Amino acid sequence: MAIRLVRAVVLSLLLLLVFSVLPVYASAQEPNEWAVPGIGTMKGPDGFRVFDIDKAIKEYEAKQAQERKNKPQAKPPVPGSPPVQKAWNDLKLYQLQVNDGKVFRVAYAMVVKDTKNTYPGMAAFFNQELTDGQQDQLALLNKQLQQWIELVRLELKKRDIADLQALDVQYVSRLKRAPEPIYTMSGRFIGDVSGFLVPVYAKGYVLLREGVPVYILVVANDSEGKYWAKTADQLLNSLH
Repeated sequence: MAIRLVRAVVLSLLLLLVFSVLPVYASAQEPNEWAVPGIGTMKGPDGFRVFDIDKAIKEYEAKQAQERKNKPQAKPPVPGSPPVQKAWNDLKLYQLQVNDGKVFRVAYAMVVKDTKNTYPGMAAFFNQELTDGQQDQLALLNKQLQQWIELVRLELKKRDIADLQALDVQYVSRLKRAPEPIYTMSGRFIGDVSGFLVPVYAKGYVLLREGVPVYILVVANDSEGKYWAKTADQLLNSLH
């Protein structure tokens, strides 16, 4: 879980830079709702909308393919060349938007379903009540996560890649008032790359679908962290 979370944070940092320059497409979602295929539907606050990044990319790729088809090719395609495979084909990307009438608030969300069921024993932790042994294992996991984050910070600094601060980290716990067992973890992550700052707030969730874990990560600018911490919880608590 820790490795997936940190990888997701790194990917989301890139998304904040890359997708901020994408052209805007109209969202097909219902107002105030976020429907994730195979996961469920969530409801956000007034002014909430969802932009489906995957849909935008597919539309863009289809448009580019049609343009190439309509243009005469200078060279014929190389026979037998392998098609380009999309990495993480079970990955869904979204931009979450809220317009409260005064300001626009934006966050990015990533949803990954572990279709390979990498951690089959994890399903037992989604019972309504945890055993004493499971609670001990959860406490051990949080201790390991704390140590692992510190190791990552020291390794990045040692290699002179970045100075990473992990602030206000809330380790793995059950989401309160959730309609089903959902785990959550959050924190502020401030990356300093030779003076270039990347301050983000990240909150991750883990739930179960068809017996396998689903990971949801919401990432926003650090200054919007408190707002999206509350809003992300609202979304997951409305899941149905």
